[in-house]
Amino acid sequence: MKFFNTTLIAAAALGMVSAAHAELKVATVDVQQVFKDYYKTHEAQKEVNNVRKEIEAENATRMEKVKAIEKELQDIKKRGEDPSLSDKAKQSLGEQFQLKQNEGIALEKARREFVERKSRSLNETVQLKMSAIIEEINKVATDKATSGKFDLVLDKSAVSAAQTKVFLYTNPSMDITAEVKKELNASAPAGFDPEKDSVDIQVPAAAAPAPAPAK
Repeated sequence: MKFFNTTLIAAAALGMVSAAHAELKVATVDVQQVFKDYYKTHEAQKEVNNVRKEIEAENATRMEKVKAIEKELQDIKKRGEDPSLSDKAKQSLGEQFQLKQNEGIALEKARREFVERKSRSLNETVQLKMSAIIEEINKVATDKATSGKFDLVLDKSAVSAAQTKVFLYTNPSMDITAEVKKELNASAPAGFDPEKDSVDIQVPAAAAPAPAPAK
């Protein structure tokens, strides 16, 4: 009899939980898709591309200088192989070679440090821009949830640590992605079309929590 009573209590508890869940009003947002189609993401991509081109151009200029020194070193080495040179002349060429080699090493080091410094700075800038965009997306999604009296908003693009989908299926009727995109792109430049240009910057993993439940 005791077992029977416990079973009834458990069943009743499960029934209450199920009933509560049935009353939840849930919405879903594809944060990845919104991020990709948001005009500010495309603006950020253009800025990133411009900075990348500047870094590449400067790197190419520095690389040409390094290559020029490498050529000078080859010329000095070739001249030093002349058997008719005196010991004094060979010594002079050896000193020139050493000085030029040191100059090349310094230039190559400076070039590498430049690329690493600029790339690191660019990555930090991208992270800040992307985090700010995600915050905007989350705010609009949360506002939509509040106005629509949703109890919970899920990011349908969320993936697990194993890179598998967290939500294998969500009912299309729950999706408010289009509404969120429409509001975010309300102030987009005339003629903006997310399909015209691609974006390779990604949603920062640590900056893309699911929108907060409505209160």
